[in-house]
Amino acid sequence: MSKSSTKSRTGCEQCKRRNFSWDSWQVERPWISNARSLTPSSALENDILRYWYDEACLNMALFRPPLNPLSHSLSVWLRHSKALRHTLECVAVAHRVHFAPDQLAQALYARGLAISSLKHEVARIQVSPAKQQTLIKTTILFSLILAVSAGWVDPSGTDFELSRLATDRSFHIYIFRLFLYWDAFSSSLSTSDAQAYPVNTISDTIARPPFSSLVHPITGIATTLCPLIGEAGRYLRWVVDTRTLSAPVSLDLESRLRQWQPPDTSSSQPQLLQLAEGYRNAGLIMLYQAEAVARALSTEEEADLLSRVLYIINILKHIPDQDPMLNWAGPLLVISGSELPLTHSKERLVVERTALRLTSWTRVRVYRRGFELMQHVWRLRDSGAKTAWLMLMIESGLALAMG
Repeated sequence: MSKSSTKSRTGCEQCKRRNFSWDSWQVERPWISNARSLTPSSALENDILRYWYDEACLNMALFRPPLNPLSHSLSVWLRHSKALRHTLECVAVAHRVHFAPDQLAQALYARGLAISSLKHEVARIQVSPAKQQTLIKTTILFSLILAVSAGWVDPSGTDFELSRLATDRSFHIYIFRLFLYWDAFSSSLSTSDAQAYPVNTISDTIARPPFSSLVHPITGIATTLCPLIGEAGRYLRWVVDTRTLSAPVSLDLESRLRQWQPPDTSSSQPQLLQLAEGYRNAGLIMLYQAEAVARALSTEEEADLLSRVLYIINILKHIPDQDPMLNWAGPLLVISGSELPLTHSKERLVVERTALRLTSWTRVRVYRRGFELMQHVWRLRDSGAKTAWLMLMIESGLALAMG
């Protein structure tokens, strides 16, 4: 893509310190192009929504406003959907109190209002053809945000929701990518007998523009990689459930993960390229973890596994504090950090510090639960026991959605 002739004046300080320029990228914000110009009075409707626009929405994107599509630009859609409004209020209220279990009453009340409002909006879709497309869009966005945030407001760590999604062009592109990311790092939470998505169809669809070219606020440049990670997670869960390996499936996934190529323009944005390589390594690590469930890894396999783990840990170490890039650290902490042996105490300390920084930044307590799970894996492995993060999570009755 050609660079813009005008210099951006909206870059955040974190991006400026990393010499990260958004002028050369077309970032997806599908509802902005057709939305009217917003005034402060219409965008900041109340204190709770103001908090969502400025703070809580950062939990769901790599970028700060104005590039975060879930910030102020979302306000035009709230006029059409009480369900979406109440969903944002639920997450904002919970985020403000650090998702403390004894302070979630107001958030859960807003969540109940959102679900109740949804019933009326679904009925309106049937009787109001003129507003049908708008209501479908807000319903899908509401459903996805509600599902993603379910684990954040669930102190038990057992709530995992999955919504059925469908919509149209530009909005479909954004929501579809958001769903792909969520599915990539939550796929292992579904039991092995759960209905699978049409992976081949999805992969064929996103192999073409705009999926293969635009920078997404959630997946960066790795949208086309997400279905492969999701497949690796589902395969890992299948092996854990059945204690059976499938060499054809494993070899096929490994080949496609190794052959994956980022967009041609990615070389100009090393931070997003590193993030994508972290995703690729996470997928390959899960394949090794699946093998280790049923057999002992060879010396060469263990060495390659560790090198991929250390690559991810090195990336995590260099993410600045209070940076939205921390949002993608959650699943990688558990997937890679749990593989660190006792001899790598310095790297374990990096994982611990990153988990603390992530929890402080997002205020989501499930990340702390994820780190506690990791520590449990370390203790068991240090004592000579054979275990893995997913095996321990299932045995504990948990379903921690770390993405």
